Amino acid sequence: MTFLFRLVLIIIAIGIVVVISLGVAQETYRREQIQKEIEDLRVQAEKRERENQKLQGLIDYFQTSDFKEKEAKETLSVQKEGENVVLVKEPTISEKEKIEMEEKKVEEEAAIPKKEDSRSNLRKWWDYFFATG
Repeated sequence: MTFLFRLVLIIIAIGIVVVISLGVAQETYRREQIQKEIEDLRVQAEKRERENQKLQGLIDYFQTSDFKEKEAKETLSVQKEGENVVLVKEPTISEKEKIEMEEKKVEEEAAIPKKEDSRSNLRKWWDYFFATG
């Protein structure tokens, strides 16, 4: 009976070790997941901080007198005393010029002689299906 008692004690001990090992493994995995989540949140926080710094820089720039003066000049066409404003417009193509360009293109295409295919329909189909080139 002592052998049987020892065997039962060994099985119970192995069971306890397995249960404790599983608990430790689960806790370790959970801690790793938490650490990973903490690191992801830290990265997001740093990203948000950089975005906030950029936005604060823009806010600071928008509040400067240089920006206000530039916007007044560009948006409202305001000018200082003694300052001359020069407007430079990009050349635009009028509708008439567009139509003339299209007509010229059509004329050029019409002037190019088209090659006529003198092959018979049977030959064309043969070449279509069995051509090697």
